[in-house]
Amino acid sequence: MAAADAGEFQDLGVPVSKAMIMSSMIGPDGSGQNNCVYLAFHQDGAPSFLVQTNPLTGESRQFNAPSGGGPWALCTGPDGKVYMGSCETQPYAAMYVFDPARPGDGIRLVGQPSASETYLWQFTVGKNGKIYGCTYPQAKLVSYDPATGELADHGRMDPVEQYSRVIATGADGWIYTGIGMVKANIVAYNPQTGEHHGLIPDDERPAGCGDVWNAADGNAYGTLGGKHYRLVGGRGVEITEAEKLPKFTGALRDGRTIATTSLDGWYTLVNPATGQVTRHEFDYAGAGSQVFVVGKGPRGLIIGGSAVPLQVFCYDPATGKLDNPGNPTATEGEIYSILPWNEYVFVCAYGGAYLSRWNPDAPWDFGTTPTNNPYGIGNVGDGHLRPRAMVNGPDGTILIGSQPPYGQWGGAMAVFDPVQSKVVENYRHLVQDQGINALAYDPESKLVWGGSSVYGGGGTEPKADSCVIFAWDPVTKRKVLEITPVAGDLQVQAVALAQGKAFFTSVPSQTLTVVDTTSREIVHQCRLDIGYPLEVSLELWTDGRLYGLSDQCIFTVDPATYQVSRFATPPAAPQAGWAMTETGIYFGSGVHLWRYAW
Repeated sequence: MAAADAGEFQDLGVPVSKAMIMSSMIGPDGSGQNNCVYLAFHQDGAPSFLVQTNPLTGESRQFNAPSGGGPWALCTGPDGKVYMGSCETQPYAAMYVFDPARPGDGIRLVGQPSASETYLWQFTVGKNGKIYGCTYPQAKLVSYDPATGELADHGRMDPVEQYSRVIATGADGWIYTGIGMVKANIVAYNPQTGEHHGLIPDDERPAGCGDVWNAADGNAYGTLGGKHYRLVGGRGVEITEAEKLPKFTGALRDGRTIATTSLDGWYTLVNPATGQVTRHEFDYAGAGSQVFVVGKGPRGLIIGGSAVPLQVFCYDPATGKLDNPGNPTATEGEIYSILPWNEYVFVCAYGGAYLSRWNPDAPWDFGTTPTNNPYGIGNVGDGHLRPRAMVNGPDGTILIGSQPPYGQWGGAMAVFDPVQSKVVENYRHLVQDQGINALAYDPESKLVWGGSSVYGGGGTEPKADSCVIFAWDPVTKRKVLEITPVAGDLQVQAVALAQGKAFFTSVPSQTLTVVDTTSREIVHQCRLDIGYPLEVSLELWTDGRLYGLSDQCIFTVDPATYQVSRFATPPAAPQAGWAMTETGIYFGSGVHLWRYAW
């Protein structure tokens, strides 16, 4: 504990120790036989790790990588070794190798195949013995030759798109990769000549991302724009839905394949011949997952969520109990917004802005019917992917503001009726080509006050130069104000109401903008000399002051004088907010939950 002002900061521990399974496959044991299941895990408290488990013997072993995270890419090389790719490794995505014949060597760094890419999404083994990978953010193709140790960057597979998301090897040696997210395509690459071309003409490319995979018959298959293809000789031969074969990630010697995996420490295998499914367990030790959001629940509970894996946690200040019951949604990613409602708490998550209702005091039984707890209500609707803002609205409604889906511009605001458990209104492009990042309803002016984000969905570049502040009339169903707080600012971080005024923080200028809710004019602006203000982390407290959270401190704003002051400086940098109750101010830092106790 570290003293600060009249209170103290308390490290409440690691709420989520589970790690995220990013990829899995059947692979070799030490003798070279395909007797093992490999599961590649991401965690934030330490680098990635690989679990090797043998369903025949029940033995499991964990091998920790020396660095890196996000091991989406996983394959067995022609040399019988297991190769793993990372995302967001500093400074670039890297390849790692594990030799089942030499487990004592652990996981070793191979190298970084490109000086620009931060994600290695998938690997495929070419007919020439090289391992090929697809990347982000320049949609490249890279390779590694286990025989020579050569790493190569083969350049962009599309001049504009950012995602080369999936990859496969054709039976004749061509490499195919799915491109997106704005205009989808499948690109064919000839390893012998280095030539590549898209299978679909530019004027026929649909939105989204092309999909490719390898099937058990040794062929590569693809899907694009509702059509299905067998990929042969650098082109697509159109086939029917019934003709396409599923993705193949290897089989044990007895023919069984992976059916499901669970970050709770189990997986299932299925026998394709009989359909029999068997469950197997394994052990692993996670170092903790990032605290992505913190919010309030009923009766003073603190509710939060982790990122990759998506897990919900609950802290009870009365007992000091910190619980992680599971995933309250039918999606993977992270919870973006949290809102208490009677004895429940609503959580809304990426992807698809998936909304769930949970009673933390009732037994856990996730499902998609109203009697389940949590009750998975479903995706909010058109224009919603990352639901950063969720607040109480007029007439008992809940307002949900989101950033848009991949490859699209213009988020949306939904009006949700918690009694009917359904969205009753949805407004796309409330701010043209921008997402909704902050919301607050003012019963006095009877207006919804909000702030935008210029960012589109993944794979896009912003169309707008500056974010905006807006006011929306829920009676007339129209926007009555739209102004730019600071030219060049990209995102409004938070909004709070006090004394007939709306207070907004925006970045990167780190500015506080105050708007009179009656005149609808800016009455004050100043630079926040308190660090980088965090999202959803500004609120009026019972002492009449606004409290906020930055990456450096807790700060206060006097609504009458606009004076901004540093209130308390924590020993660990805040990264995620925010809940403020009579028991303190709660936030996340890395994998830890922190409290400033009054």
